Amino acid sequence: MSQFENVPPTFGEPDFPEAPPTWPKVIGIISIVLASLSLVCGGCGIFQNIAAVAQGGSEIQTPSGGTTQLPPPPVLAIVIMVFGWFWAMLLLFAGIQTLRRLASGRMLHLVYAAVSVIIALVNTAVTWSYSQSVSQALQSDPQMAQMQSFITGMIWGSVCVGLVLGMGYPVFLLVWFGLIKKRPEDMGPPPQELVA
Repeated sequence: MSQFENVPPTFGEPDFPEAPPTWPKVIGIISIVLASLSLVCGGCGIFQNIAAVAQGGSEIQTPSGGTTQLPPPPVLAIVIMVFGWFWAMLLLFAGIQTLRRLASGRMLHLVYAAVSVIIALVNTAVTWSYSQSVSQALQSDPQMAQMQSFITGMIWGSVCVGLVLGMGYPVFLLVWFGLIKKRPEDMGPPPQELVA
């Protein structure tokens, strides 16, 4: 009897399949969360702006105890918000497709991102214009007129923050899917469907 009879045969290293990349899951979840927030918050904003237009603007109380009539938001701002709400549905669908590791998720993200950059720029211009008209309306109150430099700073800050928020994720998507993960194989294999 030899000493090797009870030793099981070895066939080298086991051939485990390569783990799929995890980035599609991360990008997919981020897109789904941002799209969901856009749908909920954007929907509320649409109704709020429509109500402000229907009322002919809104009236605010000033520090001096009087009231000032603010102009209603421009119709173009509401049109952009409605388009953005529907556009968020595309991001939601792109996130789901990317989560499923389908190549269509990449293309949907690229289309979403390219148009979103344009929307963000147009929305920034509309917001800036509307903010200037609000600033002019606030100057009718003497105390608000003294705070004009503060109001101007707030306008600049809100426009800049809006531009960064509106373009941040779309620019990332353009770089990620347009320059880094360009091939459908980069997504990894789609998950296997369960067969009953």
